[in-house]
Amino acid sequence: MDKNIWQILDLFLPGPEKEWINKWRTRKPSGDVLLIGNYVHLLPFVMGDSRLLDYFTPMDLLDQWECGAYLYQGGYLDVVKKIAEKCRDEFNAWDVKTIVPLLDAVHWMITDVHPNEMGVTHDVNVINFHQWLLSKINSKEILLKQQLNMSVTVHDNCYSKAGGGKYWDPPREILKRTGCRIIEMAHIREKALCCGFGAGASWDRPIHILFDIMDVAGKKIKEAEATSADALVSYCGGCLYLLWTARELFGSRLDIYHLVEIQRMAMGERLNYPKDHVHRAWDLIAIITYLMILSLFGRNFMIKEISL
Repeated sequence: MDKNIWQILDLFLPGPEKEWINKWRTRKPSGDVLLIGNYVHLLPFVMGDSRLLDYFTPMDLLDQWECGAYLYQGGYLDVVKKIAEKCRDEFNAWDVKTIVPLLDAVHWMITDVHPNEMGVTHDVNVINFHQWLLSKINSKEILLKQQLNMSVTVHDNCYSKAGGGKYWDPPREILKRTGCRIIEMAHIREKALCCGFGAGASWDRPIHILFDIMDVAGKKIKEAEATSADALVSYCGGCLYLLWTARELFGSRLDIYHLVEIQRMAMGERLNYPKDHVHRAWDLIAIITYLMILSLFGRNFMIKEISL
């Protein structure tokens, strides 16, 4: 079987990151489970060994395909239904109290798309990560040791638009609690510009897909730069890795953080920023370039197996 971006990245991962991922992939689910997500898997240092993980059994399940989120956007509804059924069977077999998806897209799939469109219900309590985090901050269970005094602008991802607005405010409230001043871009919330991934559906010109993606991502970077904010903050791991790739290719000096990284800094945790992001961006640029070249000689395929 041809290797994908996640499998190839294993060749680039330093020791600590491999250890984190192996731990997240092999732990027995119990208590409250944090679904790390396929895209933070590419940037495991975002979560790393943060004290936030002390509240969870963190799990990284690549063959749950973000509960089918991006295949759903692509129209592979038959495959998404199979993934929903797989998720249901796995969740039912787990001895867990609560599932907390790090990604809004996964929360939306589990709580809305699976039951309402796929006819697959989950008999487990599911809480959005940002709501969970706010509740811990409000109760003083998680202490914010320092105010960051940063100006930031916020990237609203595609799935944040699916929840009728419920996903937009919690990340902004968390940023305010950490001492960040928000400077909004010209396009936000339901009108937010895409990180670039949406251009990947350009079936009429497949040879141009990556160039289209980077063109759209470049527009997002420029809009963020126009605010003169200290940093751009994304609360989606998929957007984060694509925006960092665009940042490096376009030579931007804009700082880009995951919301979790902002939270960690406010908790007094130290990050290896921006070195980890810069190195990983170039790892991914190399991998994607390699896979693009291979794709020129490949054939179309159907998704037949959903398990690794």
